[in-house]
Amino acid sequence: MTRYIYILIFFFQIQFSPLWAQDENDDFIIVLDAGHGGKDPGANAEDAFEKDITLKITQMTRKILEDAGYKVSMTRTEDTFIELPERSSYANRKRADIFVSIHCNSSEDGLGKGIETYYTEQKGKSSENLANEIQDALVEHTNAENREVRTADYTIIVETNMPSALVEVGFLTDSEERRLLQQEKYQKKLAEGIAEGIINYYSLEK
Repeated sequence: MTRYIYILIFFFQIQFSPLWAQDENDDFIIVLDAGHGGKDPGANAEDAFEKDITLKITQMTRKILEDAGYKVSMTRTEDTFIELPERSSYANRKRADIFVSIHCNSSEDGLGKGIETYYTEQKGKSSENLANEIQDALVEHTNAENREVRTADYTIIVETNMPSALVEVGFLTDSEERRLLQQEKYQKKLAEGIAEGIINYYSLEK
């Protein structure tokens, strides 16, 4: 009888465990960067501040990835100011396998809307693959406007020694996206998209 119970438990663990948690990924190190912080609020409109929103999304993303068996570090875990070079240096010191910086966007005319992900061509195909996987998963999870993957030589992704991407999860200057970005339910969708993109990248590259 005891043996039968153990078999049943094992069966249910396999059947109902999340797909992402099937493999142990102890050797794959991810560094997540919540954009801005402290004296640098980032983009802001009305009562919405980029630094607060990015921290919440990054914390949610970290939990999803850790629950899936990945090692995850964050450049900041609270409302603190960190210079851009120090964020890149932190990822380098951690010997991270990938680096993802999470941001909110803004536009001067208030017409900008949607999600876009950046990589630098200086890093080659791996960074492009990472950006593509994250962008695709984010759009799928949120149904947001797809502003596509773009290239830019942002210091924070140029100075890292590993494949890197910078994500703009939406525009605070758009009233509808600002409302969504402040909602925990939508923040979770964004976190799930970023995490899924990272995991898809890992599956592609390993």
